[in-house]
Amino acid sequence: PFLAFYAMTTMHRPFQPTADHPDAPQPGQPAPKDWLGAKGGPENFVPMLEYADKMVGKIIRTLDKLGLAEDTILIFTADNGTDNISDAKTVRSQFMGREVRGGKYFPIELGVNVPLLVRWPGRVKAGSACHELVDFTDMFPTLCDLAGVALPHDYPLDGQSFVPLLDGKTDSLKPFTFTWGNFENNSSKYQDPSRHTDTLLDVIRGPRFKLYSDGRLFDTREDFLEETPIEVGQSQAADRARRELQDSMDKLRKTKPRIW
Repeated sequence: PFLAFYAMTTMHRPFQPTADHPDAPQPGQPAPKDWLGAKGGPENFVPMLEYADKMVGKIIRTLDKLGLAEDTILIFTADNGTDNISDAKTVRSQFMGREVRGGKYFPIELGVNVPLLVRWPGRVKAGSACHELVDFTDMFPTLCDLAGVALPHDYPLDGQSFVPLLDGKTDSLKPFTFTWGNFENNSSKYQDPSRHTDTLLDVIRGPRFKLYSDGRLFDTREDFLEETPIEVGQSQAADRARRELQDSMDKLRKTKPRIW
């Protein structure tokens, strides 16, 4: 049994040419000086995406070659949406028929709603999709579940195993996901949240509605880009969701350990 963790920096700024570039140096040779530094070029974004896809393909082919593919669970995910500063300022994506910019640093769905792809031959149906809530707190319980390891009994966990979802079961759904942040293109406040509690927002999202601690509520099903806040009294379903999400947030924020 093994666990392999591969953290690709391929899609992160600075956007630099990849090893597939026609002018790329040979292995062991230094890269051209104008390829180095803290700033790259947006023209390299698509080639970097293609190179990331190539690396995932290489992992899959290696598992096939070693005869491990049928007995290995492959999980692909990301930690945030595309950046939108420096060399990423002009990077845009087509999403839901519209041109959108990335949402890194922001607690909007374009910042926190990321891909989660699971390849498990013989267990997960190829091409199937799941729309239930999962977040990174669920990774540890899921890996323990897959490995047959008991969770620590003396440390509270917010996450739960999503193995049942991989089996197509929805009888134990996660009621909400929680995140926090602000709307600044700056990571300093995230690195030391205890000093910036006056500017950071709690954000709690249910299967459909999403509530910010400043009172804004959005319908992620009808308004994924969060352009139109729902006013109190606008709909019974939204008002009920607001009460339930606020109650869940209050309970969560009272749990220990708490850093800020």
